[in-house]
Amino acid sequence: MPTKKPRRPHAPYVTVDVTAEMIHQGKVKDSAYCMISEAVKAAYPDARMVSTDIQTIRFSDPKKGLRFIYLTPRVAQVALFNFDGFQRQGVGDPRQAQLAVKVTF
Repeated sequence: MPTKKPRRPHAPYVTVDVTAEMIHQGKVKDSAYCMISEAVKAAYPDARMVSTDIQTIRFSDPKKGLRFIYLTPRVAQVALFNFDGFQRQGVGDPRQAQLAVKVTF
């Protein structure tokens, strides 16, 4: 009888809505409390240790005992760069210009 390969668990499909409130409450240059991390926590309540950067969005699900890693979608990369990048360039507070972002990964 042939041996079956063990199935690897699939990462959940997550759609997050970044609201204006999350943008205003987000912390600039803090991957655990940026606007996208806060949106992931709201969309996936079991998510723990959420971290977002230009390259990846990562979070753990303690109930499943797994860590999920997603590539950051382009729209989220641009929003995150504008959020953090404006502060570096001294242009001003980016939260005044952004209203909301919808990200699916």
